[in-house]
Amino acid sequence: MDIALVVESEQKVSMEIMVVALANEGFHIVRVKENASALRHIHELSPDILIIPGGLPEHVQLCTEIRKITDAPVVTIFKSADEMAQVSMLEAGADIYLEEPVGKLESVARAHALLRRYRKSGADGFY
Repeated sequence: MDIALVVESEQKVSMEIMVVALANEGFHIVRVKENASALRHIHELSPDILIIPGGLPEHVQLCTEIRKITDAPVVTIFKSADEMAQVSMLEAGADIYLEEPVGKLESVARAHALLRRYRKSGADGFY
């Protein structure tokens, strides 16, 4: 069973559609509310994919810290189209960004595509 680690934000970035869609596809969903908790859970659970909010400096920092410990796919979700924030997240290590509203079918297809590419690369996930 694939594990999706979801970092929820005080910014109320709604990831619920994607989370429910992934759960319906058989993903085990683990939700955390703080960056430090997210990093601890990454070490403990070795998630297959990470879903994090985008748009704030602390989200960029979280993505940078994630990349120090894993190369698992990172999806970041934005509430609005802020190109500089999106570029910052991609440069920090996010694999893709999605803008709200996130469609159920698209979010699942993108998660599967990222996991296919990640697994095909032969990456073991952790440094």
